[in-house]
Amino acid sequence: MRASAVLRSVIYRTLAVALAALAVLSTIMPAPAYAANTDQQVKTVRVGWLVSNEGFQDGTPGERLSGWGYEYLQTLSYYTSGWRYEYVSGTFTELMDMLEAGEIDLMPNISYSEERAQKLLFSSNPEGTERYYIYARPDRDDLAKGDPQALQGLTIGCNPDVMQTFVGQQWLASEGIACTYKE
Repeated sequence: MRASAVLRSVIYRTLAVALAALAVLSTIMPAPAYAANTDQQVKTVRVGWLVSNEGFQDGTPGERLSGWGYEYLQTLSYYTSGWRYEYVSGTFTELMDMLEAGEIDLMPNISYSEERAQKLLFSSNPEGTERYYIYARPDRDDLAKGDPQALQGLTIGCNPDVMQTFVGQQWLASEGIACTYKE
């Protein structure tokens, strides 16, 4: 087994254990509560909730919410006493517009770019690591060997106007790979 495959396997296992521990801890740790006679102000923080973001944000506001993005925010809430999250659902474009207009206060899972950094305040610590995958037909095992040069001259289907497409195109160009893109 190649060293990169072993390292990837170790990283995935470590991430799975960490996420499982976070999920377990979030269910057994008490939620912060405030006495009715406290002077502490409760601030409502409006959070962008991306619909159909399976695994990261599951459910619809007003229903049971879950996903590791949700659990991440719940963990943060232990350190931000006095914050009450109000989840606002929408598409990615709708939520980005709301964030820029000040209609929501924060939104997780936004890819960093210089252009976005001019308009938005990104945390100094990233929420996670982004990974992008290219899928191929099963009979193209030459593409599964991990050699980016195998993509040279191929046509790649992509989504228009999304960060993942832009980042993928930049990476391929930096590797000296010329491809045709089909939206």
